[in-house]
Amino acid sequence: MFGESRRVTVLVVLGVLAALLIFAYAIWMLVAERNTARETSMLTGSETTVYVNPGDYPGWNPPQDPNQAPPAPDASGSGSSGSTGGGLLPTWLSSGSGSAGNLPAGYSERDLSPNFRKVRITAVKRVDTTRYPNDAQIITIKENIGSGDAAVNLTGMRVQSNSETFLIPRAAKVYKTSGAGLTNVALANGQSALIISSASPVNANFMGNRCMGYLNARYTFKPKLIGTCERSTKGEIATFSGACQEYILRMGSCEEGNSGDSRIPASDSSCRAFVSKINYEGCVEREQASPDFLTNVWNVWSGRDLLDPLHDRVLLLDASGKLVDWYVY
Repeated sequence: MFGESRRVTVLVVLGVLAALLIFAYAIWMLVAERNTARETSMLTGSETTVYVNPGDYPGWNPPQDPNQAPPAPDASGSGSSGSTGGGLLPTWLSSGSGSAGNLPAGYSERDLSPNFRKVRITAVKRVDTTRYPNDAQIITIKENIGSGDAAVNLTGMRVQSNSETFLIPRAAKVYKTSGAGLTNVALANGQSALIISSASPVNANFMGNRCMGYLNARYTFKPKLIGTCERSTKGEIATFSGACQEYILRMGSCEEGNSGDSRIPASDSSCRAFVSKINYEGCVEREQASPDFLTNVWNVWSGRDLLDPLHDRVLLLDASGKLVDWYVY
């Protein structure tokens, strides 16, 4: 009898404990649902406060207006290129005591060029040419304007590192071995310029074009020019002698033609005239009228290293010494 009574008591206690656990779980679920509803209401409401660390945005003074977001950090170290509004500086840099906080040391807003940030130093190739003499340092400058804006003239601007200064000269729009008139290196929408530390083997600066591959075959550019060579089609040479066609079809890529080659029949004068123009000059003559003839990349050679291969600061200054852009690495 006593054993049965004890078993009943134990079962009753366990039942009470189970009921208490169920009740506690129900209370916890109710509280959790209320918290979730409150958080959802906060996130979907008319205002959302985002907390940021001002230290992540050099030169930014936290605004009073919580709806004004800070600019994205600039990984290159040259600052943000945000909207400039009515002034030269981006709106987030144009007020308060920190307005010039993100400019390079020694420069303030009054030192900015009218062309400030209309062109940008977007990359540097800082190779050590003493170790790699067949390579070259390259500074890439790209336009930062709209399709309807006037081109920005680089001629007369200076590229200045911590140890060197280079004055950007004039250049030929289309390089011609017979000589070509020079023009300003101006960047329109979609254009860029490469400042190359090696010397130009043709003693000229120019915009690239579709015939550059022939110049690579004739001269040693460091690095090679960007360009290809147009190959002759079967339709162009179909009326020539079989031996002449075979000669042309066996030519290597960017190989210049030799009209005096013994494999071309002496009687095939048309073929010889055609072969004499398989070169840079002939390519320019044939292709210059094509809308995609130019590459929109200016090649400018400085003839000497401008960059420290380890670390440096590169400034782009206008003819008055005003700051256009900068790059730190």
